[in-house]
Amino acid sequence: MSLQSRPLVVMLHGGYWRPQHGPEHLAALATALRLEGFEVETPEYQRAPGDPYLTLKSVNSILGNYASREVILVGFSAGGQFALLTANNFANIKAILCISPVTDLLKTEELGLGDGATQEWLPQSAANYPDLDPKISAKPNAPTIILHGDQDSRVPIDLSIDYVQAAKAAGANIELISIKSVGHFEIIDPSATSYTEILKALIKLSEKIN
Repeated sequence: MSLQSRPLVVMLHGGYWRPQHGPEHLAALATALRLEGFEVETPEYQRAPGDPYLTLKSVNSILGNYASREVILVGFSAGGQFALLTANNFANIKAILCISPVTDLLKTEELGLGDGATQEWLPQSAANYPDLDPKISAKPNAPTIILHGDQDSRVPIDLSIDYVQAAKAAGANIELISIKSVGHFEIIDPSATSYTEILKALIKLSEKIN
């Protein structure tokens, strides 16, 4: 595949919805992918404790800016949640790559993941927000790959396993790739073994589009 034919890669960062965490933690990965010939954008989106729909609205607004381009939407951690929640809204998003995504809001709350991040972000229990929970409401229409480290303690891989099983049962074109001996932040380190899997997944999704 020629470099010119590759779709735009739009990467949504994580941070468990906390305002202090931004796209800077994807900077090294984005730089590495650009050196591979991908065009990469790492937009910032709005976040505020107690106002979850501010974030959803912001992500949708940002993705609308890329409507003229074919896009592979990449989401890491909480960014993976928003990739799954929003991708179906845009016909130009042709594929999705989720890296250690938050796929089950109820389980995230129950387990107290991210040091109680769900309780900070949501004004009420996660049970009141099924539209923000990919496990309940979001089955992707576009081809989707989920990469997840089997040593991830911040977002356990079991959540991705359960999500992929449910999405497949609903007819989604989705696969899960488990990466051995890799944790939550290591997976996006371009010097780690997981980088090869990220690159392979992006190439595979690009080929599905073309």
